[in-house]
Amino acid sequence: MNTITAPTCESAELPLPRRLMRHLIVSHGVDIGSRMLVTGDFEEPLAEFLNYLHIQTDIDRSGFAANAKEGVYDAVLVLRSGPVIRGDAAGGLRTAELLSQLKPGGCLTIVQHAEVGRGTAEDLADDFHMFPGTCRTSEFRDRRALWGGFAMGSRSVHGYCVATLHIPAEPMTASTWRAHALRHATPGRSAAAA
Repeated sequence: MNTITAPTCESAELPLPRRLMRHLIVSHGVDIGSRMLVTGDFEEPLAEFLNYLHIQTDIDRSGFAANAKEGVYDAVLVLRSGPVIRGDAAGGLRTAELLSQLKPGGCLTIVQHAEVGRGTAEDLADDFHMFPGTCRTSEFRDRRALWGGFAMGSRSVHGYCVATLHIPAEPMTASTWRAHALRHATPGRSAAAA
């Protein structure tokens, strides 16, 4: 059994809930020595924790693949706090850049803090239809908020939405990933914003 304990390094707390961390590491096959890119919001505590677990972690503070290196990561993890824009060509191109950084057979995972009724894991995965691979979605609701919300008669429950795209084992170039994004983007939206 794989267990995840709080690190004894500077931070005493897990950067994300334990169930979500277990899902991100164990369910995605991230092993000791794997290379992972973490980008988006709140990436530093998570990268520190993953490095503690001997998962070689790089941070891209630009938000989306500014210094793209093709095919070097086993996994790319995007942490989001903002809304999802579906079918946006610029978003598809940013996703393509992240996918190009994966080794064949790797996975791109997007995690977003969510509230019931305001975005789902399927919303996060909406742009994944542009790309070859297998998509998987999960939702992790905060159990304390869930119980408190029902006790108080509220349906507003916080948690996390997760969408993962496992890419094919055949190598693909960055230009091939971009071509997929442009071919399937919603008509009428500009790719120039990328």
